[in-house]
Amino acid sequence: MKVSKIMTVAASLAVSVLLAQQAQAAELFSTGCCPGGAAKPLARFTPGGASTVIDADLSTAINGMGYDVANDILYGIQGLGSNSNLFTLDTGNGDLTSVGQITGADWWSGLAFDNETGKLWGGGTVPGHLWATGGVPESFFAEINTGTGAIIGAQIHVVGTRLEGMAANGGTIWAADERGLVAEIKTDTTVIPLADVSGVKNSDTIGLAYQNGSLWLQEIGDGHDVYKINPANGSFVVAGANANARNDSLAPTVPEPASLALLGLGGLMMLRRRR
Repeated sequence: MKVSKIMTVAASLAVSVLLAQQAQAAELFSTGCCPGGAAKPLARFTPGGASTVIDADLSTAINGMGYDVANDILYGIQGLGSNSNLFTLDTGNGDLTSVGQITGADWWSGLAFDNETGKLWGGGTVPGHLWATGGVPESFFAEINTGTGAIIGAQIHVVGTRLEGMAANGGTIWAADERGLVAEIKTDTTVIPLADVSGVKNSDTIGLAYQNGSLWLQEIGDGHDVYKINPANGSFVVAGANANARNDSLAPTVPEPASLALLGLGGLMMLRRRR
């Protein structure tokens, strides 16, 4: 086959993969901890569409999740101050495997895996700095070693936002709190407000994920809404409900369009070299 034909096929397939992925609705993992000993289901769902329960009641409450698409690893964090732990969750049956303890005295409530940079980020709210107690909100976040659960570098403290849910993509990190506020947070401690769904939400918002070029924000409670947020300007719409929502954390389930297109091109370039 001529080189020009190979490149034409490569471009065609890459565009086809890109369009097919963009046409899909986002599919997300959801789970969470629940008051009063209620069930802690792990599920995968499409906002406003189908929902499939993977495990009706996880053995441990998970406060945040992040999904490594390339290696099919779903990470979960249990935030219990100095006893916080990092786990992996089996996406087929919900079984948990401990990776290691995350040291530090803070309450870890958010987790996000950046599939563009390969970094796992975790974070939460600094004790004593909650809106509910009248204090100035202060959050922290840090990169986490996926093999041990250890913090890489130091915790980064950010004043002016409360981190309950967390999302990451391409080096950008977003945080969400229970009031319906979403902001971009930076390693230089800058906070950039993005979206506010407080005027339309039905209950607290905790879960946050990045998928298909959008941010997805989950209300807690069975059947409650998921908001689709434009990360460029903060505009949002109600995308549908999640039938298995609890005090939720969210994670994407499939690769980003750009990643899929690059994988397609990479395979075809290998074909070119063989020929």
